[in-house]
Amino acid sequence: MEGGASRPAEIYAARGCRAECGNCVPGVVCMLREIRDARRAVMAAARRAVMTTEAAACH
Repeated sequence: MEGGASRPAEIYAARGCRAECGNCVPGVVCMLREIRDARRAVMAAARRAVMTTEAAACH
């Protein structure tokens, strides 16, 4: 994810490996979703903080 990977194949390619049997793919997909959701939560919190700061500056 750090390098912009968003698909399991991109993760495997970045690590120089490949999914041979597919058993690890669901775990990789789960990790990708968790990272995506965490980043969205951080961005939402940052937006709220900026809006709060801007609102306080207007008063």
